[in-house]
Amino acid sequence: MMDLSIFEQELTRDEGKKYSAYQDSLGFWTIGIGKCIDARRGCKLSDAAIDFIYKESVQGVISDLNTNLPWWTSLDEVRQRVLANMCFQLGISKLLGFQRFLAAMQASNWTVAAREMQNSVWWGQVPARAARLQQMVLTGETV
Repeated sequence: MMDLSIFEQELTRDEGKKYSAYQDSLGFWTIGIGKCIDARRGCKLSDAAIDFIYKESVQGVISDLNTNLPWWTSLDEVRQRVLANMCFQLGISKLLGFQRFLAAMQASNWTVAAREMQNSVWWGQVPARAARLQQMVLTGETV
């Protein structure tokens, strides 16, 4: 039976280990240790890989929110999901730039929070998503 740890070491030496997507020597999009993900070459991620990446990303979002906005856990679940959704999309550093929005959320001032969402570049970039999340902030109900 092949020793998989030695095989991994050899592939890592030959392919490299990349922490973000890159184009290989033929111009195909690749991730990790030489994993092609480029549809032009017939490559894709498996459902298991997608699920793993998603779950790890969500855990990172929750960790970032717990570290940077510890009060977020005192919100109702719907409004927690709004913050998690925004953090997932924007990343914690950009979310923290929404200072007036976050202050209003912490104070449970949903009207001001909703207005501050609309007063952002983000609103124009993802209008349907932003409007849906804004309704969730205003009503506390899933939209």
